[in-house]
This record gives sequence, C-alpha cells and structure tokens, in this order.
Amino acid sequence: MLHPGTLNEIIYWGQRFPAMPRFAILEHQQPPKTHWDFFLESAGVLRAWKLDEPLRADVALSCQSAPDHRLVYLDYEGPLTDQRGWVIRWDWGTYQLDLETPTELLLAMDGQRLRGTVRIWRHSPTDSQWQLLYQPVSR
Repeated sequence: MLHPGTLNEIIYWGQRFPAMPRFAILEHQQPPKTHWDFFLESAGVLRAWKLDEPLRADVALSCQSAPDHRLVYLDYEGPLTDQRGWVIRWDWGTYQLDLETPTELLLAMDGQRLRGTVRIWRHSPTDSQWQLLYQPVSR
C-alpha cells in the first residue's frame, strides 16, 4: 500500500523511499513583458532560470540563472508581492537528474505538458547565461 510521507519521501508497506524531485515552469506576467521561470527542486530550494519564451521541442533557448526560490512556488499561482506581476503554472511534474557538472545539467522530466529530456549548459562555471534544450519523447 502506497502512502504519502513528507514532500521528499513515499512510504510503501512501512518502508521509506525518496520521492522524485519536482519541477515547475511558471508563466510570469510582469509588465511590460512576460517571461517564464523554470524551477528545479534541489536540496530544499528551487534552482531557477528565467526564459524569455516557453520551452519548445528541439529549440535551444537562452536563459538567465536566477536566485534560488522557496519551494512554495512549485504549487503557487497568483499575484506576487511588491507589484512584481502574477504567475500561473505553465507546466509541472517530476524529474530525474541524470548528469550534473558545474557547467551542465541533464535531466529527464515528466510533466503535464512536457515529457522528455532537458539539457541546461553554460560555457564556464561563472557564467550566468545558460542555454536550455528540450527534447520530447512520445507519451
């Protein structure tokens, strides 16, 4: 029998197992322009990147690293404080991290809209400019 444990575990027949980490993509309406926030749950926070457009299949997008965010944004939709606009969840789900180096992440994601691999990379460990490539797999 499967029972939910904490946000980071699942209890199955009395045994505790780690849950898959979650991701969320929020459409952030912040006048004068909309952008998308890509979040990966990691070590109690959300690693964050800002995209100028939503993920599209087989198109490398430029993105900017952003400060870590609170986990509440995995499930949040609504207005933001200090007149920073509002957000809606564009996609959400779980992911598996397959590779992590100072300059690259490779993950398999399973979301409501998107399912496939995502590669996020930069040219040097100090560069805040990243590239993001989504490659879908069939459902």
